[in-house]
Amino acid sequence: MNLIRRILPVTLGLWVAGGTTALAAVTSPTLTPTPFTKAIPGAGNAATVAVRWLPSVFTPITAQDHQDVFLTEIGAGPPEASGAIGSGIGNLSLTVTNGREYSVQVTACQKAGLCTSPAGSTDRVEALATTRIDATPPAGTVQINGGAPATNKVEVTLALAASDPLIDGRAGTSSGVSEFALDLDGDGTLPCTVAFRDVTGCAKPFVAAAPVTLSAGDGVKQVGVQFGDGAREMPVACPACSPSTANPIAGNASKIVTDSIVLDTVKPVAGVTQNGSVVDRGGSLTFDASTSAETNPAVGSGIDLATATWNFNDSSPPATGAKITHAFSRSGTFVGELRVRDRAGNISDPRTFSVTVNASRSETKAGGGVIGPITGVPLEAFSVRSLQVTASYQRSRLTGSLSLAGTSAKAGRLVAALRPASGGPTTTSRAPVAAGAFSAKITLPPSLVPGDYALVISGPAGRISSTLRLTPPPEGVASRAVIQRAGSGASATFAMAALPGPALRGGLKVYWIQSGNIIGLTKVRASRTIVARLPSGSAATRPPIRAELRAGAQVISSATR
Repeated sequence: MNLIRRILPVTLGLWVAGGTTALAAVTSPTLTPTPFTKAIPGAGNAATVAVRWLPSVFTPITAQDHQDVFLTEIGAGPPEASGAIGSGIGNLSLTVTNGREYSVQVTACQKAGLCTSPAGSTDRVEALATTRIDATPPAGTVQINGGAPATNKVEVTLALAASDPLIDGRAGTSSGVSEFALDLDGDGTLPCTVAFRDVTGCAKPFVAAAPVTLSAGDGVKQVGVQFGDGAREMPVACPACSPSTANPIAGNASKIVTDSIVLDTVKPVAGVTQNGSVVDRGGSLTFDASTSAETNPAVGSGIDLATATWNFNDSSPPATGAKITHAFSRSGTFVGELRVRDRAGNISDPRTFSVTVNASRSETKAGGGVIGPITGVPLEAFSVRSLQVTASYQRSRLTGSLSLAGTSAKAGRLVAALRPASGGPTTTSRAPVAAGAFSAKITLPPSLVPGDYALVISGPAGRISSTLRLTPPPEGVASRAVIQRAGSGASATFAMAALPGPALRGGLKVYWIQSGNIIGLTKVRASRTIVARLPSGSAATRPPIRAELRAGAQVISSATR
């Protein structure tokens, strides 16, 4: 029989043989049952098993006290005797064949030679057990979070898969996978030391999914797993038996298998490039998120540009992709948002971008307005996602409003302040606003004339800045119209904020009207100040009299006195 280099605990299924009369001076040996016995693999299919038992106690002690161990492969021939073993010994290494089933008999007697007297004899005591030898380890795999490349949480789930192979393909020779142990720091060790308060590597019952906590700190994390089968060493039941403590796995241990994942807890930064910020209604612009970046690329999981989300806040649904082309169907100025996600699942803060969509030609036949880019938006407290203007002139009077949509941390009111870019007094308009998401409409003063304005909208929790350009209708806009009377004569003065278009300038006339009748007609030339006098031969007999400045059939402005 071969001697083993080290003894691994093996549990044997044993029973005390019935029909045997115990010697009065000898206690029976004791064996503990187990269906599979762990063994050390050798050359070929050979293995070495440690047989352990609680030895007999001989009273009184004599020179002939001894114990014998008989090992028999079930269904394969006569037993193999170990030879006489000292009376105080309960530990023996035997050579066996992996996967085979054996009967093990421990017999004690006080006589010369083997304790082989017939059953029922009164000169020996014995214990008998059967067990199957298992020296073949299991094999398995581990996958962190289903094979995900990265995570932003230290809490992950291990998917465990393992099997214990049949020996020589014969049924009933697998003890099954029963446990696993973890190497959470990836150093190849399985710590299981209570004294040092590190029991992370202690064996646990096998499960298909195991929640674990990775070590703190961003970067690559490797987790190792070792699996154990259901074979066991014999429990320590005798003074001469020493258990194996080299590995927390009790059964045959697999090789340590590993998987790794990147721990990334830092949000990426979204970046936007666009091929323009102004477009006519119905036109398109292209937007690109490729300038987005990791805050710390050395340990980052990488940007997943395919999941970049674009919200244009122009009533269109969000779009997804690294690079997209978007058509704008509404006029106004829109503050869009880009959010990007990294492969660990961290989502960036929104990156804003602004687009001004000009009204179409049909929308500006009576004049119109254009909002410029929005700046100065404190996203945490007060933000405006879209700002639209409707504007038209009739007889030099503006009908228009600003429509806003956004969020506000507080309820209160919005104040729109407009100051001419060329200088002049500031005009203000107001509207209420609710806390949270809001939409509001601010009416523009009718006296506003075409031109460029600096626009500041103050909310209860912040302010934004923009610009407003009011465009005149083809006939132009008069900022002031007055009549002066002298006796039966009269003169009218029109201050023009916007001159008529070239096609209408040659047909400017002032119509004089009294009591619903035209009493005179004066042709005038286009200029910043147009002065017209009541024609000679026409008399304003009594007030009131009205002067209308017309471009063709279109009334530009009028004054009455």
